[in-house]
Amino acid sequence: MRILLIALIALNFISGKNPTPAQTQMRDTNAKIKAVFLYNFTKYIEWPEGKREGNFVIGVLGQSPVFSELANSAHKNNEKPSAVRYLDIKSCNDVNSIAECHMLYIPNGSSEMLKMAVDKSEGHNTLIVTDKAGLAKLGGADINFVVSNNKVKFELNKSNVQKHELKVSNLLTNLAILVN
Repeated sequence: MRILLIALIALNFISGKNPTPAQTQMRDTNAKIKAVFLYNFTKYIEWPEGKREGNFVIGVLGQSPVFSELANSAHKNNEKPSAVRYLDIKSCNDVNSIAECHMLYIPNGSSEMLKMAVDKSEGHNTLIVTDKAGLAKLGGADINFVVSNNKVKFELNKSNVQKHELKVSNLLTNLAILVN
């Protein structure tokens, strides 16, 4: 009986159904790191003149702990007045408001919506940041988060960013993993 109980606990641990405190903390830490990256991207990317007025809008397409971190940090961002919006992928109104975003973060769980997001943001100078391996290299995303050696890093598709009429500083380019 004791062996069966240990096996069930191990199975739950391996399957990830009940994350351990360390797993939960790692997810929260990654969400905080990604939120900091997203805000820092705003310092090293220049949007066209017409997109510089009013609040800087960061949209999060679908559910992600990054949204909470961004929302908690929005009032602390001294560089630009910010608004953070959760965009429900099932709501037509939310999907149509993608064009209002300066930056759109698409978490891994919503990556199937990338093509639609790219189509909706066409011509609106929206920086698209994803969280699924290969999306920047394929040309769908401008920036893509990757984990390498247990560190969050980012890939940059500079030609894609330039198509959106955004200017990337050399400092950001030098920190990125360049893909094209």
